[in-house]
Amino acid sequence: MRVLGGRHRVLGGGFGLVGLTRFFTTLVASGSMHYTIPEVALTGHFEITFKLAATATALGQKIMDGTTDRMDLNYSVGGVLDLRAYGTWYVDGAQTNIVPQDNKIHDIRFSRTASESDQGTKRISFVGCRFSLANFLNGIIANLSITDAGTLSRFYPLNENFGETTIVKNSLAVLGANISHTVLVNTFIVSGSTDLGSLPDTLTTDFIPVTGGEDYLVEANGTTTRSRWQWTDDGGATVFYGAATLNPSAVEGANGVITPPATATHIRIYFKQPGDNATDISVKQADGYGTAVNISESDLFTLQSNGDYLGVEQVINGNFSSPVLPSEWTFGNATGQIVNSEFKVTTTNINHNAKYGITEKSGIYMFNFLAKSSTQAVLKYSVFNSTTATTIIPATTYSLGEVSVKVDTPAGVIQFYPLRDSGATGVTIFDNVSVKQLLERA
Repeated sequence: MRVLGGRHRVLGGGFGLVGLTRFFTTLVASGSMHYTIPEVALTGHFEITFKLAATATALGQKIMDGTTDRMDLNYSVGGVLDLRAYGTWYVDGAQTNIVPQDNKIHDIRFSRTASESDQGTKRISFVGCRFSLANFLNGIIANLSITDAGTLSRFYPLNENFGETTIVKNSLAVLGANISHTVLVNTFIVSGSTDLGSLPDTLTTDFIPVTGGEDYLVEANGTTTRSRWQWTDDGGATVFYGAATLNPSAVEGANGVITPPATATHIRIYFKQPGDNATDISVKQADGYGTAVNISESDLFTLQSNGDYLGVEQVINGNFSSPVLPSEWTFGNATGQIVNSEFKVTTTNINHNAKYGITEKSGIYMFNFLAKSSTQAVLKYSVFNSTTATTIIPATTYSLGEVSVKVDTPAGVIQFYPLRDSGATGVTIFDNVSVKQLLERA
């Protein structure tokens, strides 16, 4: 791991709207995190742009894909964007297919012109994984823009808090009005259905008129163990199952985006539930809206004047305003206490430390603390990742005053140690312990 610097750099340059906040979401491959979007078919000279902050690479990680005529874009070992005959890669404005693996935010563009040998249709319906739900991506994708034949067709900021919603907004589309009944009206569909089972606790809406081939956002309050949809092209005499499952796990709400076939005239939504609390069904036209899958957390960042984004505080009671020491603090050969909103370690003549541990994603972090007073000759700090058993920063001497260091670490429990050497005497006092993630602009 690399130590990236010793102190905060001076911010400047007036880049963007300083103070603007937004969410970023780190996709974790081991959690099968990804996005699905209604299929977009690119038939002309296209341009796809997005921001990418890579946290780890593996062979064939998918940036995006489709089920047929695949827009099969990989991010592989060494930061390599795999070459394709239907487009050219640009990274931070330069024609290259290599992305520096530095956890910074890079501007990526993939475009097709008349010079590419493959001019066939390319389709996208998955972001962050393969169409077969494999080869998941590790990292952040944001501000995904898709243009075909000079027309901007989709823009996904991916700035939602996916801890509170599963809906991926297409900023180019205006969400339509609710066209559904507000309550579930039927109590049973098909006894013995392979989708529903034979229990008579399945609830369904009436058939709702729709325009075939358009995208619809379905939302419901309450808890459901399974939710699916059906469509018909003849008023209900013949019913077909929809291709998508809406939040199949038992979660609060049953939300997702569906696209009825072009011949569909009506749809209905049905739920298998443990009780009678899946209510308030909403169906709205939502062109291009997508779904976040297996994602339960997003992180809030604030734009800085140099274009970087700084995350929220990770340390609990880092200014020691509360007299209760957080459980994240542990000690080696020492005891500590909070006195007058400062943290004091008083043991003398032995090597000792105070250790604060936080569980974090891989990335760049700013570690800060204030050494206010001490009579000892040598003060030190270190940073250790206990999950990977990696020393991120070895014991480093510091002087009294504000200490700020920038580190790049893999995911895990990151432990921060203010400490002092054996033989020191007196009282060690430190304050304002802070850890924040940093998304740097490349």
